[in-house]
Amino acid sequence: AHKLTLLAALAFGVPINLTAVEVQGIDGIDPLDMSFARRLGHEIKLIAQARLASNRLLVRVQPTLVPRHSMLAQVRGAMNGIVLQGDLMGSAFLYGSGAGGRQTSSAVLADLLELANRPMSGARTGPHNMGFWPRSAAAPAVDIGADYVCAYYIRVRLDDQAGALAKVSQVLADADVSVDALLQDAAKQDLSDLIIMTHPISGSQLRAVWPALQAAAGPDHCALVYPVLGDCGC
Repeated sequence: AHKLTLLAALAFGVPINLTAVEVQGIDGIDPLDMSFARRLGHEIKLIAQARLASNRLLVRVQPTLVPRHSMLAQVRGAMNGIVLQGDLMGSAFLYGSGAGGRQTSSAVLADLLELANRPMSGARTGPHNMGFWPRSAAAPAVDIGADYVCAYYIRVRLDDQAGALAKVSQVLADADVSVDALLQDAAKQDLSDLIIMTHPISGSQLRAVWPALQAAAGPDHCALVYPVLGDCGC
């Protein structure tokens, strides 16, 4: 999340408060979901995203399903991958060390040198302004992703009984949520996991349907959701 605020501030020229970033860590990831994701042709990765849409800057960090054929899905260990998307350049992928003493010291020294070389005149632009531009009325507002549109992976744990799947299907149909893929394994201990991959919907649409999905799962049964990264061009 801290890396995202720094990179997004440099990319879009807008200071970003960390509290504006929607953050979800990896501690709640179930190996079961990693297995289902692979069956759907994806890997679960911790993805930090900053995206400019309709003059709103959407920022979030969250476990995300990434297509297995993408280069982001191949990043392992302490390595990092960054995808840059521009209106003219298209997509570019950067890959390198994300941790280590030498790598960290190099970045810190680069920042210290840039600060030391900052013009004494207090110029607001130029090569030594640390990448930030003065905030203006034209600067994009910071949003936590309420209207972020993407596909979603949803797992709903159901009682293994007639009508359970139909109830979930009706909830999705009533909310106008279109299903792209559906998986359901054989029941274990009278419970069955239903996996739903939706077509792209907005975050507000997902939140509106979530209480009904949780109710369809039944009391004391889990329902969870992860975003699905679309084609990022790499």
